[in-house]
Amino acid sequence: MSTSTSTTQVCDVVGKEDPQVPLWYDANLINFDLTSVDNGIALCPTCHVEFDQTADPGFVLLPADLQYFIIVELDGRQEQKLAMKNGKDVHRKVPTAEEYKIHQSNNGKVPTNAAGGLYRPIFLKNYLLGGRLPSHILDTLSAPKQWHGAPVATLRRGILVLGGARVQSLDAETRSQLELLRDLYFLDDEETSPAVCSRQTQWVARQGQKRPLDDEYGGQNKLPESSNPAIESGNRRAADEGITSRQSPRGALNAPRRWTLGPGLTADEAVSRYAPLLKDRQSKNSLESMSSF
Repeated sequence: MSTSTSTTQVCDVVGKEDPQVPLWYDANLINFDLTSVDNGIALCPTCHVEFDQTADPGFVLLPADLQYFIIVELDGRQEQKLAMKNGKDVHRKVPTAEEYKIHQSNNGKVPTNAAGGLYRPIFLKNYLLGGRLPSHILDTLSAPKQWHGAPVATLRRGILVLGGARVQSLDAETRSQLELLRDLYFLDDEETSPAVCSRQTQWVARQGQKRPLDDEYGGQNKLPESSNPAIESGNRRAADEGITSRQSPRGALNAPRRWTLGPGLTADEAVSRYAPLLKDRQSKNSLESMSSF
């Protein structure tokens, strides 16, 4: 994964002194040994420095197929719910390096003898050659590459970017997928979280919608064309509305199914769009407070 320099350095993907490691263990997200090769990556010295700048990283690595991790997590949630009904305790399972590679191989992305699945090097800064590296060369370096390590380790680094000003360096779809994964991993007790309750999000994830090949593995700053998927089957639509009516608070059926707070949405539009949900939530909390007296 180095940038073709004569010298490479091996660095930890999840840092030895990362203060959030216990939280990831508690969430059953770390399924690899932090001292093993699954947590190591070879980088050029400059990329190593930028990778380790956790407060303001200039380089991160992400799985090329983030949708796969969303689907695995949503399927796992259903398995956990069924197990709980039967009095069993099922812990979260996240894809291993081998499972991700097999998934990619089954989809024709990598050969069966590949070192690992595909990962996208994302340059949050143009720091190579003092920022003088031509954009077409940077695009070449950003092409997906095989890596042998634990995919969840890269997600730790990627989620960090969401809290910084360089989040603008992520394309819209990657940013949206990372935000959804973060919410699914760490907001599983929030029943009103859009990541948990949004029927539309679950439907899109289970359908496994993919970007066109040139978008999926293209430059990280290319914005995908907007889409508006629709369910053509009447039975499926009826079933979806039935589930929505059971899961959504009163007054929410007139609200949009998709939780979209993109850059094109104004604050007034956001308030108007989700006012029924917020109003019902506030009323519920007020009733609970009154009943406590």
